Amino acid sequence: MKFARRVQNYWNRQALIKYIFFVIICFFIYQATNIHSKNIGEDSLQKKAALNAEKNIIQKASRGNITDRNGNILAISLIKQKVNLDPTLIQDKFIPMLAVALKIPFDDLKTKIEAKRQSVSGRKQLIIKEGLTLTDDIIINLNKLKKQKLKICKLQMIAPSSTLLDKAKNFFKKTFMMKVIAKDKVEITSCKNERITGVAIQSTTIRYYPKAESIASLLGRTNNKNVGAFGLELEFDYLLKGNDGKAKITTNKEDSNIYYQQKTSQAISHGEDIQLTIDIDIQFHVFNAIKK
Repeated sequence: MKFARRVQNYWNRQALIKYIFFVIICFFIYQATNIHSKNIGEDSLQKKAALNAEKNIIQKASRGNITDRNGNILAISLIKQKVNLDPTLIQDKFIPMLAVALKIPFDDLKTKIEAKRQSVSGRKQLIIKEGLTLTDDIIINLNKLKKQKLKICKLQMIAPSSTLLDKAKNFFKKTFMMKVIAKDKVEITSCKNERITGVAIQSTTIRYYPKAESIASLLGRTNNKNVGAFGLELEFDYLLKGNDGKAKITTNKEDSNIYYQQKTSQAISHGEDIQLTIDIDIQFHVFNAIKK
């Protein structure tokens, strides 16, 4: 009986060694196949990476000015800034600082952000400020805020780390359609220094008419797309609007000192200025006289 037990234990140990050896061989075969596949598709992966590194941009043309016979501005396009928030990306820890930068009471900003987060419309944009100049205090405050970092902690669910033997066993079980027992995920707190996200400063163009009241019916207006709607703005829109430029930004691998190179596919053409025969000073006095 003792001899039979020794023989049985010997065969059990030998079977275990064969099993482990087979698993290791399968693992190395899998790794070698995986590496080979990556090498085969290396060219296509590089092409995909190159395509992902390309970005088409539109360069907006400036609308031409309208002046009187003496060169006084009657219509001009002004560049203004607006602050667009994505409440789903803004970290809660930054909200008090953001409220100070925007010159908005904290409670009001917090309420607007929470309402947008819970909105079912699916729109993430929240235009919080409009009509700002480049030198506005709010723009300066936001640019400073974007450079600051705060320690942000988040809860994450991660799977426990597996040893090489565990990975080999799971691979063997998946190969032979056997049940793989997954380890329960554990909750950990991850902290790192982050900059604020979800805050965008965007440029917009508005049409400004310094002498609008006395000459509005002649000049007309532009719509929200900066296209002439009526009056001279509509009649001479083809001259005033100009043509937007198109360019492509790609990575430049030939020069290590330049990371991006711009290639223009369509040159930008700004709108032409139009000079009228009207004298705005005479027009102003005549308008007021008729008004009286």
